[in-house]
Amino acid sequence: MPPPTYYEILSLPPSLLPTSTTPSPSHNQLLKRAYRRALLNHHPDKTNTPTTTTPSSTTPTPKTTTYTIDQITLAYTTLSTPSLRAAYDRVLVLAIPSSSHQDQDQGYQDQRKTGLETVDLDDLSYDEDAGAGGKGEWFRACRCGNARGFRVGEEDLDEALLQ
Repeated sequence: MPPPTYYEILSLPPSLLPTSTTPSPSHNQLLKRAYRRALLNHHPDKTNTPTTTTPSSTTPTPKTTTYTIDQITLAYTTLSTPSLRAAYDRVLVLAIPSSSHQDQDQGYQDQRKTGLETVDLDDLSYDEDAGAGGKGEWFRACRCGNARGFRVGEEDLDEALLQ
């Protein structure tokens, strides 16, 4: 099971928060309220779950997810800082297939993929003669030991532009 998003930790759909770089006072209040609610809901001394169970009870108790104070604080800090939130949202968007943005609020957990990484072409080595048709190719080593394990050609960039 993939880790929860910061929006899930604070029980906020991403569409509730504005996308502008300057958060409004209502945005800050909304985040602060969600942060405090999450802290209270997941605090071990404040939960409403009984500490003792009766052996004759056959009703299964629903499994609820409990988040740590560190997870809640990190979620709040990231979503309340405009630059951190923008970077976090970019990572989530890259991890979600762009075919349907309708289910964005509820589909993060089911659609995330592991192993995705955003890389700047300036961070890669470039070989002018390696690409198809002599167009050039960017590359870098991978964990398997192959010196050119990750390769991006100019034709790959052209295809990505068309999508």
